[in-house]
Amino acid sequence: MIKKISSRCKVAAIFSMAIIVLTACGPAAEGNSTTKVTETTTPEATTEIAPETTTQELTTAIQEQPTGYDINGKLEATKQEVEELTKQLTEEAVTQADMNQISYQISTLWNETLDYVWLALEDYVDEATWETLSKEQQEWTEKKLEEVALAGSDFEGGSMQPMVECNTDARLTEERVYELLEYFE
Repeated sequence: MIKKISSRCKVAAIFSMAIIVLTACGPAAEGNSTTKVTETTTPEATTEIAPETTTQELTTAIQEQPTGYDINGKLEATKQEVEELTKQLTEEAVTQADMNQISYQISTLWNETLDYVWLALEDYVDEATWETLSKEQQEWTEKKLEEVALAGSDFEGGSMQPMVECNTDARLTEERVYELLEYFE
């Protein structure tokens, strides 16, 4: 039986699912008013699209944008931050609340990295591969939520439950990041 997971890990997982759903929806429909195409990591990569722009023109505008994704840089930054947080966890955290908070931060870092890789991957793979990956990612997310809940069920109601759940979430998400990186090879 699957038990309840902590709200912080649940929010991180739901955010990841929301990104997946939003990115799987594709470009905006024709007839929209002015649409902005923005790569959040590079503000200079913003293009204004006129209201009369067709879906094909919008797709072309998106494809012509510099991707601006520094996946290796993002991965290295995440690993460095996780290393620093792990050091805090083992050397500085005194209370269970401290350990829970640091575990949550590590989980969040890996989920943000997964989202970053996911967005870059959408620009990199062909449409058929993207559709397959989207379905696979939805299944993976559901399985991850189940595994996180199962890991926390041994500590249900206890002060360690959030830490165990976030650690499980972080481990599974890190593994998924490396699985998705194989598509760039």
